[in-house]
Amino acid sequence: WSVGDICVACWSSDGVWYNAMVESEESGQYQVIFTDYGNQDNVTLDRIVASAQDIPAGQRDMIDECVKIEEVECSQISSSSNPNSHLDQRATVSTSQDVVSSNHPWSVGSAGIARWSEDDVWYNAVVDSVDQASGDIQVTFTDYGNTAIVKSDNIVSTAQDIPTDQIHMVDECVEMSATKSSPSDAAQNQVVQKNETEVTISKNSSDAKTRSPSCCPHTVGETVVARWSEDKVWYNAVIDSIDDASSQAHVTFIDYGNSATVSVNKIVATANDIPADELEMVDECVQLPICLPLTSAPLASIKEEDVASSLGA
Repeated sequence: WSVGDICVACWSSDGVWYNAMVESEESGQYQVIFTDYGNQDNVTLDRIVASAQDIPAGQRDMIDECVKIEEVECSQISSSSNPNSHLDQRATVSTSQDVVSSNHPWSVGSAGIARWSEDDVWYNAVVDSVDQASGDIQVTFTDYGNTAIVKSDNIVSTAQDIPTDQIHMVDECVEMSATKSSPSDAAQNQVVQKNETEVTISKNSSDAKTRSPSCCPHTVGETVVARWSEDKVWYNAVIDSIDDASSQAHVTFIDYGNSATVSVNKIVATANDIPADELEMVDECVQLPICLPLTSAPLASIKEEDVASSLGA
């Protein structure tokens, strides 16, 4: 396994197999991140496989619902008592998948437009990795920063390659060609009008965020200030992953090295954005703005104490 490989890994805490990505390897153990949930674990080689088809037969009832089970395998396996027939069918499926993946045009770093399964909208994206076994492609939506796994038929090179019946589901950041081929001028005008409507909704509607892949205003890798739930203190942090479904982010507190999952509304870009009534709960390593809103009574008390102690000395 190499860093960035997409896989299915067994979480040691519950014995369930989840979609994952390899982050690092050390002493025969692999650190993976569970891509559908954002948490991490260290797993051994026997607890990581390329696809659901490689999970041991006795553990097939311990597979997370987000892990894709190939429909071909389920539909073609008969009730025959001959176990070899199952192996032959699986080998046939695997071979056909290999043929498709070997002809796959996408490679790491390729830019394209991918359709997000959560809202069926097409967004600008870049390919992070390609799973040769399943044909799945992990992409990062470049205008929003979050990642997803898409099928090869849900990623195209340019907006002109998006199916005509899905043109109205294109994100406003995707550059549409000035000349869009269509059966007639009337159809072309209808497409343009639809796109303009979508842009207006996205910019002005209060529900605009629900159309973008990321509900969080921050992106993975961004340096922020986050409030730790254990002590309610704000610390310098970096965002490791974002879970849009739960509106939570996994962060690492960079001054101390520990990590935690925090609500996205407990993350701010700088100390300037920390609520005024929580400024007393800011870690000493966080750089505060020079001009803070002054609460005269506490500061006056502090100064009086300093003067009194210096006179006493």
